[in-house]
Amino acid sequence: MIPEKKSGEAVSSRVKLDPTSADTSDIDVLHQISSRLAAADPLQTVLSQVVSVVSSLVQCDSCFVYVLGDDDNLVLRASKNPHPEVVDRLKLRVGQGLTGWVAEHRQPVAVARHAFEDPRFRVFNELPEDRYEAFLSVPVLSRGKLVGVINLQHGQAYEHSRREIQLISTVGFLVGAEIEMAQMEGAFKGLSGELRNFEEIARGIIPRPGSVPSLACMDIAGQVIPLNGIAGGDHLIYVDFKKRYDLDVRIKKATEAGRADIASNLERCRRKAGIALIDVAGHHGTDAMLAAMFHQAFLMGALYELDLSGNITRRLFENLNQRFNRTSSVNKFITMLYGEISEDATFRFLSAGHPPPAIFSAMKDRFMAVSPESFTSFPPLGMFRSQNVVDRRQVKRDVLGFKDRYAVNEWALMGAGDILLLHSDGLLEHARGNEPYFPDRLEQTMRGAKHLSAAEIVHTIVEDLRAFADPSDDVSLVVLKRC
Repeated sequence: MIPEKKSGEAVSSRVKLDPTSADTSDIDVLHQISSRLAAADPLQTVLSQVVSVVSSLVQCDSCFVYVLGDDDNLVLRASKNPHPEVVDRLKLRVGQGLTGWVAEHRQPVAVARHAFEDPRFRVFNELPEDRYEAFLSVPVLSRGKLVGVINLQHGQAYEHSRREIQLISTVGFLVGAEIEMAQMEGAFKGLSGELRNFEEIARGIIPRPGSVPSLACMDIAGQVIPLNGIAGGDHLIYVDFKKRYDLDVRIKKATEAGRADIASNLERCRRKAGIALIDVAGHHGTDAMLAAMFHQAFLMGALYELDLSGNITRRLFENLNQRFNRTSSVNKFITMLYGEISEDATFRFLSAGHPPPAIFSAMKDRFMAVSPESFTSFPPLGMFRSQNVVDRRQVKRDVLGFKDRYAVNEWALMGAGDILLLHSDGLLEHARGNEPYFPDRLEQTMRGAKHLSAAEIVHTIVEDLRAFADPSDDVSLVVLKRC
């Protein structure tokens, strides 16, 4: 039983409905409340139902429902009397006024008369009902966590019965989880919309078939397989200098400016193509955000590189490394391989923590061993600061120090039909139980597909990889086949 109380005395929030002593109509009322709240309606509908239910249980002049916002302030979200000018705008701090006191202490307060004389009373002039005589306020809780507050106000003195306090408190318990669930569903819908929008952006930077470079005596194809089927941490960028840039105009401008060196470099761009393959740590859709950042930064940097030098130099990657060092989290590093393949089948590339390419010899019918001396790699992008940048002195000292200047590797496909395979660690680590896919199973697949076009080889590898085992990471691969 609830003890008798004096006016203004707080009533414990641990009020429980006792079916054995309550009128059976109370059970009916609570059943009706539960049924109405079980409809999984939007938050505003739930709050309107709360106001309707509470007002029917206790005749009052005004009823308000406050909901705890993200900023830990109580926000007026529903009212018995229409107040469009303040609903969703009026805010109270937890601890402010009688309502804030209830929120802070998580227990009901019932004041029968002279509520404005209560020391906790505060005036909020935005509400016409701000001057009231009697007051009942109960916390709305979910799993012990404050969700909001329900207020009932009376213009005349009113002694709330134990039954009324009990019922409104029980309503507070019942609706707490519903309000929290409705909030979560609203937030989820908003987040889902944001993710759909981001996925559209991510799709926009996926290489299109027409962007695959065209070079004499070289056949090129590639594919990125995101683990979630939409977008992940792996990303592929093709740089077909002839398609992306107006080399004729650039060469003309460089010549007119007396920059024969730039004109000569631009001329060489006609006979080569660039490929950037990156892997952001993680395979979630949101990891594609870093990949998208790299995509835009790389292509913008490439424009400036062609303006300054007529080709893409190591300077671009030193600056990218410095940029990601300043902006990326240490647990979200990016491995990268950027290389340029020429029509003479020379492949010049640099690597930042990325797996080395694999070379399949058509004549020997197997992958060729690559000596460690012919492959130099550096830490992932952003892990260490660049030593060879103009603004180095503007950067604070780092206990990890600086990385060495990027070095370029140079390989060559010697024979017709030789295949250079660029890939992410998703291919390298693909396995069925303890049986790895790379290199033995992949080598077997390559033997059966080596006579096919680059696009057909990629398709064959992807089909075989999926038949071997379900991927556990994003997988990327690019096939460069010498004609």
